[in-house]
Amino acid sequence: MSREMKDSGIAWIGEIPKGWEVRKMRTLGTFSASGIDKLVNPNESLVRIINYVDVYNNTKHELRKKDYMMVSASDEKITEHQVKIGDIILTPSSETVDDIGVSSVVMEELPNTAYSYHVLRFRSKDILNLSFKKYLTNNRFIAQYFSSRCNGTIRKTVSREIFKECPILLPPLPEQQKIAEFLDRKCGEIDELVALQEKMIEELKAYKQSVITEAVTKGLNPNAPMKDSGIAWIDYVPKHWQIRKMKSIIDLKSGSNLTAMEISEMDDGYLVYGGNGVRGTYGYYSHEGDYVLIGRQGALCGNINYASGKFWVTEHALVCYLKESCALKWLGELLRAMNLNQYSLSAAQPGLSAERIRNLYVIVPPLSEQQQIADYLDRKCAEIDELVAVKQQKIETLKEYKKSLIYE
Repeated sequence: MSREMKDSGIAWIGEIPKGWEVRKMRTLGTFSASGIDKLVNPNESLVRIINYVDVYNNTKHELRKKDYMMVSASDEKITEHQVKIGDIILTPSSETVDDIGVSSVVMEELPNTAYSYHVLRFRSKDILNLSFKKYLTNNRFIAQYFSSRCNGTIRKTVSREIFKECPILLPPLPEQQKIAEFLDRKCGEIDELVALQEKMIEELKAYKQSVITEAVTKGLNPNAPMKDSGIAWIDYVPKHWQIRKMKSIIDLKSGSNLTAMEISEMDDGYLVYGGNGVRGTYGYYSHEGDYVLIGRQGALCGNINYASGKFWVTEHALVCYLKESCALKWLGELLRAMNLNQYSLSAAQPGLSAERIRNLYVIVPPLSEQQQIADYLDRKCAEIDELVAVKQQKIETLKEYKKSLIYE
């Protein structure tokens, strides 16, 4: 028997079941911001905070006990912004529109826990089913509502007023519970499938790294005579390969300073490479040609990128200048296999010393063999990347199905 429906009064929502309400969030409860920053002041009390990464990376949309970031705040702020069971924590801004309005619900008592200035707290005054709250804003039509109303270029933002005006579909309380039970079960099944695909991706990435390491340290001929390299992480290498210091092959120089304000998101400039890859564009270029770049600052220092054509390199990356003919792909993958991050200097901001990298010992095959290794890795890594892309597409399809399921 078909269910009796009624007009919601909102064109883009359409009809809803009779007995349901369309309510604006401001009628259901109140929003608040804490102003608590990610700082520690010895004159203030310590408190754990729920931050935006705890919300938009939360596939279950549940906030439970864990080691949240510890910061400091005044006793008044901690008391005012202490979270309670049922509080909804939302993301009002993000670099991508898909992460705006995402929410997670406090599912259990979290002693001495507040929320950071990056997020908003919504505390409902009406009685709502606890599990149903997880799906209030985490569905397709609410995502469309926020994405069509956000402002900003580099970082997208939604104002508090837009949150207050956000329409919510509200079934009667018994039906909220039934819907929540159904979605908890179905979404749990989908999350398990997503986790399985993510595990497969990690295994493929680990396999890819082992393929790279094997090729650049052992070569492609399994029958080649071997010798002890004298390098701890490599062990034995082909007998005819040379063992040399890195500085005999390349020189290393930092890129040129560029402020964040000078970097654009527009497509009409030259690519700007930082320590972790492309950061945007700029109207001028500092390099022209084909180069290997090494990230030199931050937690990901030591990562490897390739740059071609005309581009700008910031001071956060090291540029490799060849002193002799080398297959660029072989060089880059050798550097990747060396796990340069392990040589970073311990500090608040980890960094790599160019001088230390110059003095590392490396193994050097003949140029023709370098090219064979480079060609092999191009082909083999492309095959693995294609498999990873298929898995990632499955994950996106599952996530879209989850959104559709919640929406329906």
